[in-house]
Amino acid sequence: MAQVSPPLKSHLEEHGLASTSLPRRDPRPFAVGYRRGAGEPLVYGAVVVAGIFVAAAMIQHEPLILLGILPALWCAYRYYPMIEAKMPRLGANADGLFVDGIGFLDWSSIGSVDLFETSVRNMHLSSLRIVLNRPFEDAISRPQTRAPWRQLMTRSWSLHPGDTVDGLEVELHSLAANPHEVHDRIMDYLPRRGV
Repeated sequence: MAQVSPPLKSHLEEHGLASTSLPRRDPRPFAVGYRRGAGEPLVYGAVVVAGIFVAAAMIQHEPLILLGILPALWCAYRYYPMIEAKMPRLGANADGLFVDGIGFLDWSSIGSVDLFETSVRNMHLSSLRIVLNRPFEDAISRPQTRAPWRQLMTRSWSLHPGDTVDGLEVELHSLAANPHEVHDRIMDYLPRRGV
């Protein structure tokens, strides 16, 4: 069973280590992509499996074996973005928060950003949970256009529509950056609230 730790800020407050009087760092732009090794086993493994099915079909002279390549090729297609390590998947600058497949979210449309971490056996998973203070479509200041053939490929985010506010969850564990540093860099851009 997975154990979820509280957001970092709440954890620090709980132990009396958080201080609202600490000076905030100047915002610095950043962009991160998938880390090396995050998708290679899925993509290259699927291509190898497809090759095995082709070889088996040729050896056995049985064309029905070729149907086995369909799931393998689907897997390679679906997870291909994870081997594009140099492509930015998450970033921030003065224009807003960039999320690959969405574009830029306006800073004024972001209500809160929390870092959540989960451990399942020996895997450490982390994600950003972003609460928007306006509908998702209105929060996008500069939409990103995706090629039609990339629409079904994997993405590092999921939308959680709500009755009053929309939320967005961005997976960080497969990105080439420290989740705490990403969270801190994003928080540098957000206006301080409740101080």
